[in-house]
Amino acid sequence: MILMPNTPISMAIHLAERLRLDIASFPFEKRETQPEGKITISVGCAQHNESVGEEVDQLIRMADDCLYQAKNWGRNQIWYEGCASNRSRLFM
Repeated sequence: MILMPNTPISMAIHLAERLRLDIASFPFEKRETQPEGKITISVGCAQHNESVGEEVDQLIRMADDCLYQAKNWGRNQIWYEGCASNRSRLFM
């Protein structure tokens, strides 16, 4: 989990994409034993919305839900929670 206070969701998604690409291209030892010969990550991003009274546990749950959506829809991708359950994904 990476917490990024005072960061817009667009910047969090940008960082997640950089991490996803860096990990997929890193020459990990024994990577050839992994699917497609590389190690990848799936990421779920969510933004805290204090104005609607969201609690931290809700934020973690939203990010976790997005992570599982990314995994369920093929892995190696980013899903994010915009505002008020407007869930989207970045196709990879």
